[in-house]
Amino acid sequence: MELASGLNRYVIHTSVHQPLDDKMPGFSLGPFGQYFGRQETWSGAGAKSWVDYLSRSSYLLQQGQNVADILYLYGENDNVTLISTESLPDIPKGHEFDFTSATILKEAISAENGTLEAKSGVTYELLQLDEGTQRMTLSTLQKVKELADAGVRIKGAKPLDSPSLTDDSEAFASLADEIWAKPNVGEDISLDVAKDVDVTGTEHKILFRHRKKGDDHIYWLNNRSVDATTANVSFRVQGKKPQKWNPQTGEISDVSYSIRDGRTSLDLSFDSWDAFFILFIEEAETESFAVPRDGQTNNCYH
Repeated sequence: MELASGLNRYVIHTSVHQPLDDKMPGFSLGPFGQYFGRQETWSGAGAKSWVDYLSRSSYLLQQGQNVADILYLYGENDNVTLISTESLPDIPKGHEFDFTSATILKEAISAENGTLEAKSGVTYELLQLDEGTQRMTLSTLQKVKELADAGVRIKGAKPLDSPSLTDDSEAFASLADEIWAKPNVGEDISLDVAKDVDVTGTEHKILFRHRKKGDDHIYWLNNRSVDATTANVSFRVQGKKPQKWNPQTGEISDVSYSIRDGRTSLDLSFDSWDAFFILFIEEAETESFAVPRDGQTNNCYH
């Protein structure tokens, strides 16, 4: 779930020194975290396998830049922890998002031809407003107008007022009315781009992350169920040959695929709580490919 939420670097907060051999599983930091020391029951081969899995996953999820279609603005009196206590924001299925604060929106986000762009070069197709933005400072509202004037699609309810006592309430109301009169702004605005990942043929929730490095695409998929399942997964990628990368073992294997209408479709099998990568790195030599019955493993990564 942490990887699905965008985390891509683990840090061991503390590994308490274990000087005694007769106290198992050793000393801990009380209720803070879990044991991570030499006396832990899984500290042998189990720990290495776990750390290797996290290392491989983190390495791939650090490549290039995150791909998300939606930039999600939370309120100036809120924080990410508060609005995500029970669940993540309601985002159209098949798309991903990045959070932004009002400060970052004003200082690091620009727009051209209807597309949002961060200073990092990451682009977004839609600005979505959290319900906490119903109270918004005038300077933030002015930034929203700048983006709206540039043709950015903005989804959300019209702000009601400003939390700042120094803002002009009449100017705020007039500006909000002007912005929300635009055809590209409102509560019913939708994305005008195809799904990044489209999962069909299963009732299981399949979470994903997408990284892009140059022309290469890295997708991470996760079956959020104890039960195994199969699914057809369609990616917003064409012209590239997909391969499956297993972060548990380091194996890279070919997968059957078909490319059609600007998308690449795969029939994939997911084990219990399974998580693996689908990489698009090599150029596709054919529009479709079927793996031989005995399978095919190319090499390993470490």
